[in-house]
Amino acid sequence: MRVLQAFAMFRPDIGYVQGMSYVAAVLLLHMDDAFAAFMAFASISTRYPIMPFYAFDEILVRKTMQIYKQVFAYNLPELCEHFELEKVQPRQYLYQWFMTVFSRTFGVKLVTRVWDLYLLDGVIVLFQAAIAILMMLEKEKDMLDLEFDEILPMLQKVNEYI
Repeated sequence: MRVLQAFAMFRPDIGYVQGMSYVAAVLLLHMDDAFAAFMAFASISTRYPIMPFYAFDEILVRKTMQIYKQVFAYNLPELCEHFELEKVQPRQYLYQWFMTVFSRTFGVKLVTRVWDLYLLDGVIVLFQAAIAILMMLEKEKDMLDLEFDEILPMLQKVNEYI
């Protein structure tokens, strides 16, 4: 709570946004003091593409979604087309994934690995992780045969299906 309160004071234009607590929790699991966790949180949350989600910057969020959609269509064209037919929009699942840097999506071990790569290689890792999730779900659950009301819960609770 102290990390999030400090951030809200540091960036009053943003304040607290639901989802921040997951990021702060992962940092606190791996850091000994709250000040170091705050500094890391401020650094992570003010970087693209995370900040537009916290600031509700619709233009940058839309651009992020457009980039993702291109990556999705290139890597998984059949699944992307199926999602479009079923009206599953990236915003319905990607928003949560990116806003929490996958900390709500994965268990601690896997999220730590994703974060290591994200901090090392940057934003591309978030797109790669999203595509990897879809590839795994496509293989495990044959998503091409599922309808909207079966797909969306799976994308919102990935940890239960992988």
